[in-house]
Amino acid sequence: MAGNILIVDDHPFLRMGVRTFLEKNFNDITCVETDSVFCTEESLKETNFNFAFVDISLGGEDGLKLAGSIKEKQSACKVIVLSMHKEPLLVQKAQNLKLDGYLVKEDAFDSLKGIISNPSDTGFILSDKLNDAISVSGKSETTKTLVSRYNSLTQREQTIFRLLAEGSNYKEIAVDLGIKQKTVLVHRYNLLKKMELVDQTELVKCAIKLGLIDSY
Repeated sequence: MAGNILIVDDHPFLRMGVRTFLEKNFNDITCVETDSVFCTEESLKETNFNFAFVDISLGGEDGLKLAGSIKEKQSACKVIVLSMHKEPLLVQKAQNLKLDGYLVKEDAFDSLKGIISNPSDTGFILSDKLNDAISVSGKSETTKTLVSRYNSLTQREQTIFRLLAEGSNYKEIAVDLGIKQKTVLVHRYNLLKKMELVDQTELVKCAIKLGLIDSY
């Protein structure tokens, strides 16, 4: 029996898509959908899950941290990140949290059926598109230094770093995170200092080296 499956995502169409796909392919499952940290924690109190598919971005909440919490509370549950983000550092963090896998949304359906059908398979489950992003251990010393500096940032600073690298302006970041523009500027100043960067151009180049954004 495949059992109980938790789908955590703040986009209802994505949740519906995953649920429809699973229910079409399996008759012995019960899917539960949540869209926030609070709703997820409430569901964990009521149900023991066999699988949990968790998005990283939950309307400003930290889905990766939530995934780690699910694993701590229900260790028998296979907790797998389901995200649009392809950053190597996020894959590393998922591994460090002892999660069971990391899937990119665009090719997740190719993997979901096999994961549910073979729950006893061991090892970290990774999208084919991310096979080159399992770790940065083999990269140059310069990249290792950048990774070390990036890891020294707070969670909020890392979020703002990525949003800046993606081209978001101060107002957009403030609205997205529910903070003041002045606070965004303070975080930007601090993260640039920690990363030893001087401006937006260097920030973007650094983000590309780290794999946080694609090079065009």
